[in-house]
Amino acid sequence: MSYFIAATGNLLRTPELRTSEKGVSYCYADVIVNSRNRADDGTWKDLGSARYSLTVFRSAARSE
Repeated sequence: MSYFIAATGNLLRTPELRTSEKGVSYCYADVIVNSRNRADDGTWKDLGSARYSLTVFRSAARSE
């Protein structure tokens, strides 16, 4: 199952590029996303942060 999520965040550590025994490239990465919401009075309220552990495969892992 696949999901599409668009979020802007910061890398927690350097992504790790690996190759499987069958020659498929894959990459692990951890991203931290901070959420904020604008209140009716125009001030910003921090809603907390979330950590996403990602794995991408093939050309997306190699950034080609």
